[in-house]
Amino acid sequence: MKYSILLILILSSFVTHSQDIIVKVNGDAIEAKVNEVGTKFIKYHKFSNLKGSVFNLKIIDVAEIQYEDGTVKIYSEVIDNSESLEEVKSIILEYFNTYTYWENSNDKKKYKAVFEEDYIRLIVMNKSNTKGDKGILYDFSKVYKFGKIDKREDDIAFLNIWVSILKKEKKNSWEKHKLVVRVKGHENATTLYKSLKQYSKLVLEKKRNARRNKKK
Repeated sequence: MKYSILLILILSSFVTHSQDIIVKVNGDAIEAKVNEVGTKFIKYHKFSNLKGSVFNLKIIDVAEIQYEDGTVKIYSEVIDNSESLEEVKSIILEYFNTYTYWENSNDKKKYKAVFEEDYIRLIVMNKSNTKGDKGILYDFSKVYKFGKIDKREDDIAFLNIWVSILKKEKKNSWEKHKLVVRVKGHENATTLYKSLKQYSKLVLEKKRNARRNKKK
């Protein structure tokens, strides 16, 4: 009985980590099981519904496929690199540390953003803005979806982004997470949203270039 339970746990662990990741040229990532790669289209199942519909995606819209065995197939460059990575980081820090709040704080608990190399750590500060929690580390090279900006009354907006976070540091274990950011000012929300999308593209391209250089 004990061996049966252990086997089930091992198999379950394997399944949860056996998805492919399709990264589009706009920076979005799709958790999938790739079925077929043709000359013009990629056919895949969504990993959340392997028995569901088969989806087609144009190869010209795909930057790369990260296969579950660790191999990566690169198809095209990530678009729009008009601003440098450091410039975009500077904008993100300015807007995060000035206009953003934890999702349910009603403008009382501010976010503080800190860059750790090319990762973003978001810290929730206390109401007096004197100290914060340990924060969560985000990998914006793996964004699964940028949701639309949810603009509310009183010039408040919410950003909804599905992105990878560091779950267990010792095991370097990452998982998908929904980040909700409350932003003061509709224009500020738009600027931060565009900057985060640009940042995602730039970090993704940087990682891809690093992988290319290792192969040379």
